[in-house]
Amino acid sequence: MKRIAHLAIPAALMTSISLSVLPLPVLAQFNLSQWQGVGDVDGRRERIERTITEATTAGRLTAQQAEPLRRELERINQQETAFKADGKLTFFERMRLVVDLDQLSRQIESQMAERTVASPNVSLRAQEISQQIDEGVASGRLTRLEGDTFSQELARIKARESAFREDGDFSSNEQLTISLDLDHLSKSVQAQLRAPAIAGPSLMTRQAELERKINDLVTGGRLTIKEAEPLRQELNRIRAREAAFKAQDGVLDNEETLTLMLDLERLASHLDRYSPSVTATVPGIDARQEELQRQILEAIRTGRVTQQQAIELRNEFDRIAQAETSFRADGTLSDNETLALARDLDALQKHIESIVPTTVSLPGIDSRMKEVGKRLSEKEASGRLPYAAAQSLRANLARIEEKARFFKSDGVLNDSETLTLAGDLDALMKEIDKSLAPLPDVSSRHQDLQKRINESMASGRLSPAEAEGLRAELQRAKDLEATFRSSEGGLSEQEIVAMNREFDHISSRLDRVLTPLPDLKAREEHILHQLNQGITAGTISPEKASELKEEYDRIADLHKSFSQSDNNLSEWETMSISRDLAHLEEHLKRALAAPPRIDTSGAPRDTQGHWAQPYIATLSKRGTIGGFPDGTFLPDDQITRAQFAAIAVRALNLPPAGRPANFKDVPAKYWGAPAIAAVSDAGLVTGFPDGTFRPEDKITRAQALVILAKALQSATGSSEALDRYKDGASVPAWALPSVRKAAQAGIIVNYPDPTSIRPNDMATRAEVAALTYQTMSNLGEKLPSIRVGLEASGK
Repeated sequence: MKRIAHLAIPAALMTSISLSVLPLPVLAQFNLSQWQGVGDVDGRRERIERTITEATTAGRLTAQQAEPLRRELERINQQETAFKADGKLTFFERMRLVVDLDQLSRQIESQMAERTVASPNVSLRAQEISQQIDEGVASGRLTRLEGDTFSQELARIKARESAFREDGDFSSNEQLTISLDLDHLSKSVQAQLRAPAIAGPSLMTRQAELERKINDLVTGGRLTIKEAEPLRQELNRIRAREAAFKAQDGVLDNEETLTLMLDLERLASHLDRYSPSVTATVPGIDARQEELQRQILEAIRTGRVTQQQAIELRNEFDRIAQAETSFRADGTLSDNETLALARDLDALQKHIESIVPTTVSLPGIDSRMKEVGKRLSEKEASGRLPYAAAQSLRANLARIEEKARFFKSDGVLNDSETLTLAGDLDALMKEIDKSLAPLPDVSSRHQDLQKRINESMASGRLSPAEAEGLRAELQRAKDLEATFRSSEGGLSEQEIVAMNREFDHISSRLDRVLTPLPDLKAREEHILHQLNQGITAGTISPEKASELKEEYDRIADLHKSFSQSDNNLSEWETMSISRDLAHLEEHLKRALAAPPRIDTSGAPRDTQGHWAQPYIATLSKRGTIGGFPDGTFLPDDQITRAQFAAIAVRALNLPPAGRPANFKDVPAKYWGAPAIAAVSDAGLVTGFPDGTFRPEDKITRAQALVILAKALQSATGSSEALDRYKDGASVPAWALPSVRKAAQAGIIVNYPDPTSIRPNDMATRAEVAALTYQTMSNLGEKLPSIRVGLEASGK
């Protein structure tokens, strides 16, 4: 049978034509490119059968799991056989099978366990996944970006396989690794695949057509009223079923649409038995196409259609030719297919007649001026014409209108005046077109935004929840675009502008929620400054300093390498370096916070290994405390009040008293008299009511804390400060304010239980050394931070 080539338009005309998508005529409105992408029923069935067998063999599916899956596959096979009873699969029957196979494939994927043995043929598995990706992109079930991402991952897996095979030995473990990678990729592809869109005549149109056909058959005497009644009841049943579907959520999903379309097809087939054969009465489809092709080319040659109208006619013609090619896939045209093509060609004929004028006429000047003014307003409202440019163009239009009024002053326009005004308006129209900002590419904007969202999420600047919300906005914009296209087949200028505003809104929202990119240079300088300070102060050991400096240099070199590759840093590169710097900052922070090693050399011999050794060693070197002539310190011995007074004078740098100690039991020649006088003069001790100091009495922990707390410059402590200690209630009332103050300042030390105060226990020499050390540190003395036995020091 003779084939009709796609309609060709002269090259000179095509250079200035931009393609626009028009709605397909009724019954030829199938998405044919998607049909080719998802309609390979036999190939899908074989892949699923192979998957079940391979998964069962590998232990990923149990026999109990595999059995219902095989039964479902057999049911689909039987359904296909039933569909083919009339010799071929219709579009909707094929789509019904595709939807069922998709559901089965997802069910298998969800039930399969992680494999433990390698796939028997990883090359075949990779080929199948590649085919799935290609079909998904071709059918629109995957975006181009998603397809490219999956293809890149597949290429990475293949490269890994090639690396494994380089030594000539592809081990079982390596084969299992590749198999697992392919499994995960296949699962990702399946999860991302969208349901196939079903484009076709509306249900309402098809129902109306069948109702009309029943009436025509009754009127023509081919059906009796009695024979027509069950057919009308079946049509009403289908309508009721549609209403029931819509009652649930107001819309029809793919499966419901397919169910209704198949019901209508079965009813149409039943009606065909009463219809006369159309093969002999319908004009030849090829001849009709040739005639319409001639009319379109003649209209283009004679200039009776605009460039846009020419491309619209070409698109309609090519769609009908493509639908015919699909219908002839089985070698013949059925009566229904012939009628569908004939109706489409009739619609195209009417379209040609509606836009091709029989004579060429020049529109009136007044109409032209109104048209130009309307175009100016529309373009300015759409944002494509800047305000200043619109004002200038309106001034030009006003001058033309003034010229027209002058020409009409004698009542008429002669030919010369009409041509002059027409030329001015043509020039102004060209000036308007020249001033217009180009229409944005909404498809590119959608892809760019999708890419930005993916990259920002991968770099950590966008949380998964925020990314999900933005993707939902993008999908809503995509749905709006689909709605626009469904009405006219393409996007009008106003619709493109509206879509662009939607994308502007999403882009602005993305900018608002994105975490600002960090200032890497400032952060690096801050880290280096802290590191150098720590090294200079000796806070960081040389070994740790070398380790941190090595990591800093590595990050700085990486930063330099990224910057030199394309004179800029990508978002991912910036956030990657920022994360490395954050880890380095954390290590540096721990190094700076770690207490330095206390030099305990020279400490009294009986303090080696003692819990208070760091306190005693440090204070001994400063001369704050001292040991005994035999080289011992006796850390666990109790301490007298006179000994504690001597330690307090040196620790707190108290000045000598200007008078002797005013206690009747402290003689002037007593060894501790000067120290007792100094602490008394400083207001740290008051003695007892009977005027004694009792210098040889042992001091309790509460008494020591009362004396040291008086030296603290902080305010009185809160009652909550003692809540952290389990024996806070045992503090005597006379010592309670001072002990609270000591707890608030964090100078209380107790070993081995840091949650006890033990206020009434006698203080040991080691405990006094620790309490004194923490008091000195609290008062600003430059002492290493020690946490041995310390609870809540804050130092």
